[in-house]
Amino acid sequence: MIVLTDGQSNMGSDPIQMAKACSELGITIYTIGIGGGRSGLAGMMGLSSGVDQKMLSQISEETGGEFFYAQTGVELKKVYDEINSLEPSPAEVEVYNLREERFHLFACVGIFFLLTEWLLSQTLLRRFP
Repeated sequence: MIVLTDGQSNMGSDPIQMAKACSELGITIYTIGIGGGRSGLAGMMGLSSGVDQKMLSQISEETGGEFFYAQTGVELKKVYDEINSLEPSPAEVEVYNLREERFHLFACVGIFFLLTEWLLSQTLLRRFP
């Protein structure tokens, strides 16, 4: 599980207790701290308080995960790439590209005009030498 937060507990429940419950279920939690001002990611998400790094580190350690800190979008991408390398997915993905051909209408109109031109050239618009 990846938790992207400033680490401030505002729900009334104990995050460490929740981490212990996740640990018992075999869930690994990777925490990513963002915050510390109105700049970068924190500003985009409306976070203004500092990051509770101690709390986030405890949650990650309890479940066997890691704590990361990101201030910019580039740093966040690097963090996600690192988590992907730590937790390779055993799932295989098959990609299907569904395509819908839409040229038929234009081809039919073109053939209609070609046949009309040929028919008219044989009758009304016949050329004389």
